[in-house]
Amino acid sequence: MGRVVSENQKDWDLCLPYVLAAYRVSTHRSTNYSPNYLIFARETRAPADLVFGIPVEKLPSSYDDYSIEMEDRMKRAYCLVRRHLDAAAQRMKRRYDLRVRPQQFRRGQWVLYYNPRKLQGKQQKWQRKFSPHLIIRELPPVNYLIQKTRKSRPFVAHVDKLKPYENDNIPKSWLSDTNKQPGTCEVEANREELAYLSTRNTETNGHSEDVVGRNPPVGPVSADEVNSQAGSIDIAELVREDDVAVHSSVDGVFNGGMNE
Repeated sequence: MGRVVSENQKDWDLCLPYVLAAYRVSTHRSTNYSPNYLIFARETRAPADLVFGIPVEKLPSSYDDYSIEMEDRMKRAYCLVRRHLDAAAQRMKRRYDLRVRPQQFRRGQWVLYYNPRKLQGKQQKWQRKFSPHLIIRELPPVNYLIQKTRKSRPFVAHVDKLKPYENDNIPKSWLSDTNKQPGTCEVEANREELAYLSTRNTETNGHSEDVVGRNPPVGPVSADEVNSQAGSIDIAELVREDDVAVHSSVDGVFNGGMNE
């Protein structure tokens, strides 16, 4: 399109039909057929065909013969297209795999999360597309539970959207020790992770059962214990008990300060 429009770029709509016509008669590399042939089972006539002529073909003797011939053409064309598309997909996969480098992150590591946003009135090329996040939990094989700030909601991100955060001033992690009671951010992480595990279990087993047993543990469960206890924790009970633990710790601090 850029080769045919004028310098003021005001006649692009007049050139569009001719550009599309040239595109539809061009043979695609992936299919080895033109779009016109795949739609009409024949090539359309161009002005050059009227000037130089086209090869003379034997005309069908009846409408039935014409319809049968068209059906055979379509079947042969689409069968070959499927083969060519499969070969093209394998070729593109090999090229993509040459540049792929597997990455692994650990809990408590800072990473950059790719999250481009389109804002009205701002150029996307000047915006920051990566923002630092903290890994709260590893969700093998390719997902991670990350959190932007202590009070923000954790969410699951794919490894392809993450890259290492390399900076001299790395932010301090707010993840607490495994022996301490979980804070609000860890309770949110537990909720998000258990919801993710429940979704995976539903998709795997084909029914809506939770990733739970019938005997939930007593007391709060920290973020580090979720993986080992995911098979025997009632999600609703865990969230309720964690909320009670958080509120109890807050009430204890408040009452202690009042007594002093």
